[in-house]
Amino acid sequence: MPPKGFYNSSSRGQMKIETMSHREAFNAVNALRRRDPTRTQEIADLDVHLAGLKIEYEEKLRAEYRDADTIRQTEIMAELERLSAQG
Repeated sequence: MPPKGFYNSSSRGQMKIETMSHREAFNAVNALRRRDPTRTQEIADLDVHLAGLKIEYEEKLRAEYRDADTIRQTEIMAELERLSAQG
């Protein structure tokens, strides 16, 4: 079992969760849920990291919205609604 805050990847070894991209963390947490749901600490740490990445992305979109033209504002609102629907 890796230390708290780390994910033990079968192909890449121990990875610090806070440095993982959204894609890496998303794929890792889904693989763990399918293959080894007993690794609850890693799953919880990855979930927290993904929630933080989502918040950062939403904040970035909101900041971009203020300076965007009408077409881009519509695209941003659609993306924010999609994120909101995901929970």
